Amino acid sequence: MPASRPDLALLPRPSRMSALGGRLTLDRDTAVRALPGAEPAADLLRSLVGPAAGLPLA
Repeated sequence: MPASRPDLALLPRPSRMSALGGRLTLDRDTAVRALPGAEPAADLLRSLVGPAAGLPLA
């Protein structure tokens, strides 16, 4: 039986999700696209992840 996992705090809550092994690598070749209406979330991501990752997020 798989180990139980706490609910992930994702907003908006996805309608479906699969947790797979592996990792997500953010580097200069990673692209993230924000759809119209998600600009505030993109700005927050840029301000929090950019400095921590040392990447110039545009």
